[in-house]
Amino acid sequence: MPTPPAQVITSYTFNFRVQTPSVGYPILKITFPAIYNNLVAGDTYPCTFTQSPTVISENCIVGSDGFTLIFPEGTTSTTEFYQITGASATLKIDNLKNPEVSGGTGSGFFSFQMESREGLLIDSNDFFGTIALASAYSKTIYLLN
Repeated sequence: MPTPPAQVITSYTFNFRVQTPSVGYPILKITFPAIYNNLVAGDTYPCTFTQSPTVISENCIVGSDGFTLIFPEGTTSTTEFYQITGASATLKIDNLKNPEVSGGTGSGFFSFQMESREGLLIDSNDFFGTIALASAYSKTIYLLN
């Protein structure tokens, strides 16, 4: 039996453009909807931030609330992630498990924040994107001779 999308381990890619450019080692936070109850505080996931020509691969960590992924992992990270300009950027998070239940488009929203290492809010979006998960698709095919 195939694994339904509601239990698949997959990658999530967030494409965004900040309104307020930052310098000084910013932190990105993406808060997942409540249906993602399988995230565990302190767990880490491989992440890749891309904003041409910069590509940085480092872990994201799940915050203490169990729903927020923080990039880069920890505020003492030694990454070269120094700034985000106003150009398009991408944050890809690998090895995330989809929620265990299917949900319609009302299942919640992702929210986005960019903060300084001191915790000052630089940019945010409360409704970054919607989530909709469905059960596995199946179709019966009849072959006629």
